[in-house]
Amino acid sequence: MAHELISFVCTKTMPVDNISQLRKGDHIKFHRLLYTHHGIVTRVWEDKNQFEVIGMGIAMNQTPVLGLKRSIQKITNWRKIVPVIYKYVYQERLDPENTIEMIEYLLENREQIQYDLFENNCEHIARLCATGKHESQQVKRFGVGVLCTLGGIAVTAGITAGAFVIQKVTQ
Repeated sequence: MAHELISFVCTKTMPVDNISQLRKGDHIKFHRLLYTHHGIVTRVWEDKNQFEVIGMGIAMNQTPVLGLKRSIQKITNWRKIVPVIYKYVYQERLDPENTIEMIEYLLENREQIQYDLFENNCEHIARLCATGKHESQQVKRFGVGVLCTLGGIAVTAGITAGAFVIQKVTQ
């Protein structure tokens, strides 16, 4: 468990203000309504202000399917981009070429990869390709939040029940 916590401490994100800050193999995230979406940058066209990213998401063929997909993002005004794009900076990470090879391999074999919000989401895949570690900060934060909330409810319920018993006994 301590090893997992260290891997998160050694990770930082920095906002991407310009296409020239993106590199092949970068793990990026951008905010959506209730979550952040993660992917791996596979190509950058600075002259067009475009980049290609592969990540877990909804692939629209004939029917919507959750899975790996390739998309091209064009940013026309970096100062007003919504959502803001962040780039992950790891103290230890795989070589960017290995990262791209891994995400391309996963894309080619996407029918074998099952999406799971808690066990195999877009962040799990991006971190696996960038670091070799299959983990998600979002899921860990959510889990800690749920545990704290449930713990708070249990403590409150225990105190309330205890107060009720004390009140009944003293009456």
